[in-house]
Amino acid sequence: MVRIKAVIVKEFFHILRDPRSLAIVFIMPLFMIFIYGYSISYDLNRIDAAVVDYSNSIAARQLLWNFANNHYFVLHPQGTENSQVDPLTRAEKLLRQGTVKEIIVIPADFSRRLAAHRPTTVGIVIDGSDSNVANIIHQYSEQLILKFQLEQQHADPPLRISTKTYFNPEGKSSFFFIPGLIAVLLLMISPCSHPSAWPANSRAAPLTCFSSLHSNQPRSSSARPFRTC
Repeated sequence: MVRIKAVIVKEFFHILRDPRSLAIVFIMPLFMIFIYGYSISYDLNRIDAAVVDYSNSIAARQLLWNFANNHYFVLHPQGTENSQVDPLTRAEKLLRQGTVKEIIVIPADFSRRLAAHRPTTVGIVIDGSDSNVANIIHQYSEQLILKFQLEQQHADPPLRISTKTYFNPEGKSSFFFIPGLIAVLLLMISPCSHPSAWPANSRAAPLTCFSSLHSNQPRSSSARPFRTC
């Protein structure tokens, strides 16, 4: 602990005597606050959704109209007539390519089961690589489907939503945040560090690797040496 304290004091005086380090310490955080405050946003303004409509009925069109009339969703219909490739296969390919974030699947008996007051299911396939975006897409889709159900006064029993999540079924946010956090840390460290000075500093410092990670700060090559003992 005494060695760590000594290195902290040493680096503190280095920062005070080096104008460039002093500018980095005070200006860089303010700069990053303004930049990230305007550039980083979790608002979802556009949801590209592939549509696989096996029903091709009036009820199915009314459901899709709720999605198309919403300013968040941009629909990409996948034709089911005279096609040699299954439209669901084409939609899944778009999902893997990142062209769409969601697939809406309407079964062939959708209208018939609604008219017969029998339970029917609407399939939702979501790209779960970003768990936060996937949750928002699921909530928006669920609200629009419930809205359609309220418009269909005879829709009893209620519609069922079958949801499948690709790429991240557990919904772990670490798959999305950790790569971005690594990029941010590299962005913060690279302008401040001097690669040529790191080997000499690491050999001269009376610290272990673990202690150095907790105490060492970027050091300018123009700073004068400061004895700690």
